[in-house]
Amino acid sequence: MPGDSPVPATRRPLGSAELEDVLVESFSASLARLGSYESLTLEIGTSWAPRDGGLLCRFSVRCLLYDAELVGGEEEKKEQHLLARMMYGIVCEYELEESDRELLPDLEPEVVGAFTQEVALPTAFPYIREAIGCMSARLGFPGVTLGTFRAGPLA
Repeated sequence: MPGDSPVPATRRPLGSAELEDVLVESFSASLARLGSYESLTLEIGTSWAPRDGGLLCRFSVRCLLYDAELVGGEEEKKEQHLLARMMYGIVCEYELEESDRELLPDLEPEVVGAFTQEVALPTAFPYIREAIGCMSARLGFPGVTLGTFRAGPLA
């Protein structure tokens, strides 16, 4: 909801942020065993760091494919049902106007974190989606397609 953001509505810090580049930092996949893909788990970690003239928003993605639909308390079964493990690191580089560059060191981490979640993650998600689809197909699991991005906090 619009009122739930820790970013003040009056003057939105980082409002001058302009996407400069999207870079892959890491890319790996491993096949545990062959089988029929039934479910996946997707974890996306976020972090950010100032850079000369801007901001870097990093996303660490971990996707696991399973041969069964696992629910709730089946943690101990996950390893025996694991088919593949995929890891992906992506960075969005943002250029900032001088006013926002000066403001960045004084911003609360929650404000920059909100920018990372609300602006940078929707930008990065199509790249994440494409990477998971390509990596899984090369591992022998065609048809693994993540849904489209839905705004909201990461689980």
